[in-house]
Amino acid sequence: MRNNINKYLIVSILLIGIVPISVFAAPGIPHQFYGKVKSANGSDITTGNVIVKIGTTQVALAPISNGRYGYNPNLLLVTDPNGDRSGSTLKFFIGSIDTGQTKTFVNGGPNGLPTELNLILPSDTVGGSGSNVSLSSSTAGNADMPTGATNIILTNTTVLNLSSGLVGREVTLQSGVSGSPIVLTNSNLSNVSASIPDGTKITGPTGWDGKITPPVSGTPSGGNAPAGFSVGSTVISVGSPDGTLVFDKPVTILLAGVTGTVGYRPSGSNTWVRITNTCGGSYTTPTAPTAPGECAKSNGTDTKIVTYHFTTFGSLTANSTPASTPAPGPVGGGVPPSSVPNPTPTPGPLSAAAKKVDANQDGKIDILDFNSLMVNWGNNGGTGDFDGNGTVDVFDFNMLMINWS
Repeated sequence: MRNNINKYLIVSILLIGIVPISVFAAPGIPHQFYGKVKSANGSDITTGNVIVKIGTTQVALAPISNGRYGYNPNLLLVTDPNGDRSGSTLKFFIGSIDTGQTKTFVNGGPNGLPTELNLILPSDTVGGSGSNVSLSSSTAGNADMPTGATNIILTNTTVLNLSSGLVGREVTLQSGVSGSPIVLTNSNLSNVSASIPDGTKITGPTGWDGKITPPVSGTPSGGNAPAGFSVGSTVISVGSPDGTLVFDKPVTILLAGVTGTVGYRPSGSNTWVRITNTCGGSYTTPTAPTAPGECAKSNGTDTKIVTYHFTTFGSLTANSTPASTPAPGPVGGGVPPSSVPNPTPTPGPLSAAAKKVDANQDGKIDILDFNSLMVNWGNNGGTGDFDGNGTVDVFDFNMLMINWS
């Protein structure tokens, strides 16, 4: 009997010692990386971020400085908080562009030393870091991507320069792969991209210099949100500080991590417009709206906005509805409030700006004025040319939306 008790005690002690090891896994040692960062043509990329992912999950980030990342004292550290990353495949990105280069995670690194990994943008990508990306063409009015190139990666301080192809205020952007869209990204902003179809004609505002900025986060801040909403945490601007850029083909803005209501803020306006139209088709290939409209499509994780212009886009957060207060009952034999007619408020006089878009001069900016705009869309002046630039276009549409009654 005593021997059996001793056996049980020994087994119990062993189990007590084993359980904590299986339940509470110790964190592993980080794998450290450093290296150079270059464009496909061999030039240094001077700003932006190197991002590391396991699958689709970001696990590390390090800033790029003077064509290098992870140099002392800022080694890029891929941590192993749960002790379960040994043997995982690490994928390396420059901003949102996958370099195609991978490494296997090793606790502490091979032989306990940091791993040198030099990163190069793929050949289908044109990089602008420290200098602008300038595109030209032998065809007047065109700007051509290099043969085989479909991606443009810029930074917060670089731009896409199409000025050599400008004819008046217009230039046509040609992909380096016929039929494939041009994808514009910012290496400082990994969750946003803009996809422009091959052969898209871009029209800028008066005085446009032919330069396009990549998506930039958080600017402009604030603004008047639509009724019942507030401006969300994701706000990006893309296009030109000179005003709205207009496209003759639908472009697609990807907002990764945004799943709710989205909207846009027209150039020069302080008021946001909610995008209420849901794109047809699938999330992968959403159906474009009729120009100059917008639509949005979500897959439950990310949202695509299909539009015909570049401006400020972002998420809108629905405000909580306060509990309603019951109406008081009749007092002293008075008439119940529900039986008292509710007078219709009389609209005040239109502002000078609103009068310009009151096409039928009825003192309201409504669907009748919108119909006048649509009937004359694309005409050279006349009814609907609210800004007087000689064309009924998206600039007039923006004026109408800003002053909508």
